[in-house]
Amino acid sequence: MREKLAVSLLLIVLLSSCVFAKMIYGGRGKMIALTFDDGPNAYVTAQILDILRKENVPATFFVVGKKIDKAAFLLRQMVAEGHEIGNHTYSHSPITWINDEKLVLELKKTSQLITKATGQKVNLFRPPHGRLTQSKQKIVSQRGYHTIMWTVNADDFYHTQGGMRSAKSIANKVDRGVVGGDIVLMHDNSQQIIEALPMIIKKLKRRGFVFVTVSKLIK
Repeated sequence: MREKLAVSLLLIVLLSSCVFAKMIYGGRGKMIALTFDDGPNAYVTAQILDILRKENVPATFFVVGKKIDKAAFLLRQMVAEGHEIGNHTYSHSPITWINDEKLVLELKKTSQLITKATGQKVNLFRPPHGRLTQSKQKIVSQRGYHTIMWTVNADDFYHTQGGMRSAKSIANKVDRGVVGGDIVLMHDNSQQIIEALPMIIKKLKRRGFVFVTVSKLIK
């Protein structure tokens, strides 16, 4: 057994009437899943897709429903180029702030918009800010979604006190965190991630990692 194991996936599974958190451990394999939250962004997401296409790297995008109308063409491009799409709620409100009825509506509206844009059904879900209570987990699972978390956080977002990491710092943080079988959390909404992504891919390719979608990593 390797000295360092990384949790590669938090998959919330509904069995009968109970909810169980099933944790799948990585560390032996060489597969990596890059994921992007909070898009689509007409400028940043387009740049991310260009980079992924040039590097022949698939990824998984967890999209916000209210942003889809103005960038539905990007969702079609994602599917056409071998990426997959997950549900990141409609309004990106923290799930701990909303009631059960609102959560169901957020899931439904976003999945309908994704299906309308791409023709594909959605079974992956990531909660905003990674927060999900047990009761909300049950609601998500009952509606056929796998809840996908992450093992490596690129920390590519603005901090009130510290500001935004540089592209080089983001890339180094990901490279240091990856050990194999990881799900990497990033956000397609900043210039820094556009600059960091080629560095991340090159570093991980040099280490022999293979990039896959979340669904393939699960399988």
